[in-house]
Amino acid sequence: MANAERDDLVAVLSRDVVAKCAPQEVPLFGPLSKAYFANPERVGKGGVGKDEALGFGVAESVAFVTPIALSVMSTVLKYVGEHVLQTVKEESSGLASDAVRKLFKRFRTGGDDKVAGKALTPEQVASGADRLREGASASIARYAG
Repeated sequence: MANAERDDLVAVLSRDVVAKCAPQEVPLFGPLSKAYFANPERVGKGGVGKDEALGFGVAESVAFVTPIALSVMSTVLKYVGEHVLQTVKEESSGLASDAVRKLFKRFRTGGDDKVAGKALTPEQVASGADRLREGASASIARYAG
């Protein structure tokens, strides 16, 4: 997921949380979320620099839940995304193996007739043979030399 898409999703979900937990922050959510995405590490470091510690503006006194909601939601979505990606990798490896096996006639079952139309082209077979020869040559050289 691209950064802009991820940030949009984080913002939408965080805004819902802020609306329920701290509705008074909703009017400031847009500017605060832009500031957060410009420098997310700032939340983990206390949110303000030494020069800003004495600020008494509206944003400093009201905005408390928004940056935390954005930070937590970013972490949660990162974790969920990694978990989904790992699951897809695990499940797709089996699908890929099955698809490769079905390219060979000896592994096809009766219901796999539609796979015949997806057989390797002569160019793909030649490329695979070239890679096989290269790999075999490298293996022989490694063990013989």
